[in-house]
Amino acid sequence: MCVYYLLFLLLWRFVGYYVQGSNPSTNDLPSSSGSEDPVPQVDLPPPLERKDPDHLLVGGGLGPLRDQIKNVLGGVYAGNATLYFRNSPYRVQSDLTIEAGATLTIETGVQLYFDTGVGLKVKGTIYAVGNEFAHIQMLPYQQMLNYDDSRPEFRLVDGPTVRQGRLQIKFRNRWRSICTQQTNWTSVDWITACKSMGYSEGGRFRKWYRRNNDTYPFVMPRPECLPNAKSLWDCTGFKDQSTISLSENLCQGEDDIGLYCWGPPTFAGWAKHWKGLQILSSPFKFVPSDPDMVSVHRESLSRLEYVDILYAGYNLETKNTTSALWIEGVPPILNGLRVERSARDGIYFYEPFGPIIIANSTIINNRGHGITVDNTTDGRVFINMTLIEGNYGDGIRYRQKAGGMQLVHKIIDRERRQSVYYEEERPRVEMCSEHSIPESLYFPHLISAYLPNGTAVDSEAPSPCWTVISLPPRLAYTYTIQFVSVENRNVDASRSELVICDANTNLNRCSYERYRIPLIDGILPQSLSLRSVGRPVFISLEHIPVGLSGRVAGDISVQFRVHASVFDKAFYGLNVTNSVISNNTGNGIFAKDIRERITLSNVTIIDNEGFAGILVHDGAADIWINATNIERNWGDGLNVSYAGGSITINGTSISYNRWRGCAFHQNTSSPFLALHQEIIFKGRPSNNIFYLRTLVTGNEWGGILVGNFCVPTSANIIPKVIITWIELIRNQYHPSIEIHSCQSDGVAKTLVDISGNRIEGGYGIGFRMEPAVNTMVVISSNQFLNNNNTALLIRNARHPQLAHLPAQVTISKNSFKFNTGQSIVSIGLNEDAPTQRLMFNQQNEVRENTVINPFPHLNPRSSPYAALIVSSSNVEIRRNCFKNPRASFEIATELSEHAKWIDARENNWGYPFPDAFMHRIFDQFNRYSLASIEVRY
Repeated sequence: MCVYYLLFLLLWRFVGYYVQGSNPSTNDLPSSSGSEDPVPQVDLPPPLERKDPDHLLVGGGLGPLRDQIKNVLGGVYAGNATLYFRNSPYRVQSDLTIEAGATLTIETGVQLYFDTGVGLKVKGTIYAVGNEFAHIQMLPYQQMLNYDDSRPEFRLVDGPTVRQGRLQIKFRNRWRSICTQQTNWTSVDWITACKSMGYSEGGRFRKWYRRNNDTYPFVMPRPECLPNAKSLWDCTGFKDQSTISLSENLCQGEDDIGLYCWGPPTFAGWAKHWKGLQILSSPFKFVPSDPDMVSVHRESLSRLEYVDILYAGYNLETKNTTSALWIEGVPPILNGLRVERSARDGIYFYEPFGPIIIANSTIINNRGHGITVDNTTDGRVFINMTLIEGNYGDGIRYRQKAGGMQLVHKIIDRERRQSVYYEEERPRVEMCSEHSIPESLYFPHLISAYLPNGTAVDSEAPSPCWTVISLPPRLAYTYTIQFVSVENRNVDASRSELVICDANTNLNRCSYERYRIPLIDGILPQSLSLRSVGRPVFISLEHIPVGLSGRVAGDISVQFRVHASVFDKAFYGLNVTNSVISNNTGNGIFAKDIRERITLSNVTIIDNEGFAGILVHDGAADIWINATNIERNWGDGLNVSYAGGSITINGTSISYNRWRGCAFHQNTSSPFLALHQEIIFKGRPSNNIFYLRTLVTGNEWGGILVGNFCVPTSANIIPKVIITWIELIRNQYHPSIEIHSCQSDGVAKTLVDISGNRIEGGYGIGFRMEPAVNTMVVISSNQFLNNNNTALLIRNARHPQLAHLPAQVTISKNSFKFNTGQSIVSIGLNEDAPTQRLMFNQQNEVRENTVINPFPHLNPRSSPYAALIVSSSNVEIRRNCFKNPRASFEIATELSEHAKWIDARENNWGYPFPDAFMHRIFDQFNRYSLASIEVRY
C-alpha cells in the first residue's frame, strides 16, 4: 500500500510540472469596454514565472499553507472569460469588473485572493458553480493573524443599517437603551460611541427615538469622553459602573439617543478584508413557475453554487464597510454558499424584482445583518437548509417596497450586449379602456385602472372599468392579487372599491362577489389569494361620487399584479424552511412593510439578542408558523405589530424567551389595509398522537398577549382569536394568555375561542381579559392547574364607561385545580349593561385550590378572598362543582348593590347538607352593602 501511495505522489508531481511548463507565455485580456467587435472567450493569464517573496506566505487564520499564486488579475473585462482550476490560485490586485454583456465563468475549486479593499463587480453574468467537495473560494490575499472575532458591547437598532439607529449598551446581561436626561452629548462623545462599535472616522447625532416601554433603561447624561478614548468604557461617566443609574423613573419616558456612524473598522484584522462580490443587474430569462406553463418568473443567468466568500466587506474607495455579497436586480440562485466574517452584512439584496432562492448555505459571524432583502418589488424569498448564526445585526432582514414606480432592466443591443437601461414597467391592460388580456401572455399580469377627474359615473349602470381573467377550466387555479400602488384623490365621503367576483356566463358581469376592497389614497391592501373553482375571475373598479354631479371629483389610479398557479398554494413572500437562525445580536427575523404571507416551517430560532426572535413591524399580511422552535431569545419569541392579517401557529415551541412568548398589536397608523384579522394557535388534541404539540413554556414576561385589534363594522371582517389544544406551562410574571378588547364604538365583535388548553404552573394570571367588551368569548374544556395566581380573570368593574358595549361570555367544562391565589376565578361584566351577559356553567370544576388571605387578622369587607368571585349580577352560575377545603369561602361577591342578587343555583358545593357550606358563601349576610348570592341546592 505504501508503494502505491508513493507512486501516486510521484505521478501527481509530474503532472503538475508538465502542466506548468506547457502553458504559453502571459497574454493580457483586452480591458477596453468600448471594443467594436465581440470578444471571443479566452483563458485568463497563465502562471507567472516570477517568484516574489511575498507570494510565499505562512499559514494564518484561514487554514493550511496555500499554493503559490499563479496569476494576477484586475481591470475591466468586456468579453467572456473563464478562470480555470489549473491556473488557480489567482490574485486580484485591483477591482475586477465584468461589463454588461460579458460572462465570467469560474471552474470548480478555483481560489481567488483579493488585496485589501479590492473586489469583483459583475455587470454581466457570473457562472461560479463548485461542488460539495471542492468549493470555489474568494479570500483575502493577506493572511489573518490575531483576528478579533468578538462582538462589541454597543449596538445601533431601529435604523436602516447597523451603522445608524437607537444606541444600546449591553450591561448586566441586558441590552439597554440610553437616555441622557435631556442632556446633549458632545461630538467627542458621539465619535467615541461609534469607536465602541468599530467605526473609526466619526459619528454624529441622528435623532431622538421614542421610548420603548419594553426595553431596559440606562441613564447616562454626561459621558465626558476625551478625544483619545477608544471606547465609552474609557470615559469618565462609564468608568464607575456601580454609580450608573438604571431606574426607569429617572428617564420618565424621555426619548433615547440615536447615532449615525461611519468610517473604516477598528477591530484587529480589518485592514486585510477585501471588498466582496457585487452583481449588478444581471441578465435574466423567463422560466415556467409550474408544469402547466401558466405562469413564468424571472431567473437570472448568473449562478453561484458552493462558493466561499470569507473576510470581505471593506471598500477601499469609500473607506467604509460594505456587504460581502451585494446583488441588485434579478438575483441568481444561491446554493451551498459560505459567507463568513464580513465587515458588514453577509448578503444584501437591493430592490430585487425576481424570486430569491438561498439553499444549503452558511451565513455566520458577519458584522452586520446576515441576509438583507431591501425594497423588494417581487416579494418572494425562499431560504432552505441554511445556517444563519452569530451575526452582529439581524439574522434575516426583509422589507418590501411600498408602492412606487416599477423598473425593468432592458438591453439596448442584444447582439453586442454592451449597454443596459431601465424603463417603467407597463401594464398589460388598462381596464377602463380594455377589458381582456391576450391568452398568449403568461402570468403574472400587471393591470391598471385609471379614472380621471371629471369622468361621468352612473351608479345604476355597470362600471366602465372592468376586466376578466380566464384560464382553461380543466383545473381549479389559485390566483393572487398583489397591489402595487393606490391613488384616490376623492373626498372621504365618496366610495371607491375594487370588486373581485366569479364572472357570469357572458364574461362581462359579476356573478358571485368574493371581495370588495376599499381604495384609500396611499393605503396598500394586503395581497389576496383565491381559488377560481373553474370559473374566470371578474375584476371591476366601482366609484360612488358625492353629490348630484355624477362625476369623479379626483383622479383614481390603481395598479395590481395578478399571479396564477395550478398548484393549490398561495403566493408567498418570505418562506424559510429547515433552517437555523441563532445567536445573532439583533432579531432572528425582522420583517417590515410586508404584504405577502410569511411562512416558517421547521425553523429553529434561538438565542437571538434583539427585540424578538421573529419581529414583524408594519404591513398587512398572513403569517404561517409550523413545526418551529422559538426559544431562549432575549426579547419576545414572536412580536407582531402591523395592520392585520391571519396569523396561524401550529406544532411550534415558543419557550424560555426573556420577554413574552408571543405579542400581537395592531398598528393603524401604517399605510396598509388588512383584509382579514385572525390569530390562531393550534396544538395536538389529547386523542391524536400524530399532531405536533404546540408549547408556550417558561417565558419570563408571560405567554400570549393579544392587543386590542379594532376593525370597523363597515369592513365586513370578523376578528378572531382562536387558541386550541396548546400547552402553556410555567410562564412568569404576566398572564399565560392575555387578550385586550377593543373599547371603541362601531367596531366588529371579536370572536374568542379558548378551548382544550392546558395552563399550568404559571406565576402570573392564567387567563385575563379585562375588560371584555365588543366580544363573543367561549372558554371551554381547559385545564387550569397549579398556577400561583388567579387562574381566570374576566372583569369589567374598573371600566364603567363601557357599559353600552356588547359582550357575550360562556365559560364551561373547565377544570380549575391545585391553583393558589387570592381568588381562583374572578368574573364579572358591567353592572346594568343591557347587552352584556356571562354564563359560568356546564361542569366547571373548581376544586382543591388554595385561597390566600393576605390579611388573615382582618375581617374581609368589600374585597373578599374566595375560590370564585363575582362582580356583577349579569353573571349566571349553573351546574358547576366546588370543593376547596383550603379556602375560607367557595363563592363571594364584590358587587356593592344590596338590592341586586346573583344567580348561583343548581351547583354542587361539595357537601350533602346546607349547614356544611352556607357559611362558605360571602355576600350581604357578611357585609350588608353587598349583593346577595342565590344558592338553591
